[in-house]
Amino acid sequence: MKRNLGIFFVILLTIAFYGYLIFISNFSFFIIVREMPEERAKIVSNHLIRQLIPYFVISFFVLTSLNFIILKKNNSTKYLI
Repeated sequence: MKRNLGIFFVILLTIAFYGYLIFISNFSFFIIVREMPEERAKIVSNHLIRQLIPYFVISFFVLTSLNFIILKKNNSTKYLI
C-alpha cells in the first residue's frame, strides 16, 4: 500500500511540476505580447517558444531521472508495517 502511495505521489508531483511550467510560460507570454499587434505577437511568441524548448527538454530528462531513482529506491525498500 505504501509503495502504491509513493508511486502515486511521484506521478502527482511530476504532473504538478509540468503544470507549473506551462502556467508560468503562458503567463509570461501574456505579459509580453498583450499590447502588441497580432502579427508581431506571433513572431515574438514563436521566438520565445524556441528559447524555452531546451529548458523543458532538460527539465523533462532531469525529472524523469529523479523519478526513476525515487521509484527504484521505493520498490527496493521493504516497509515494516
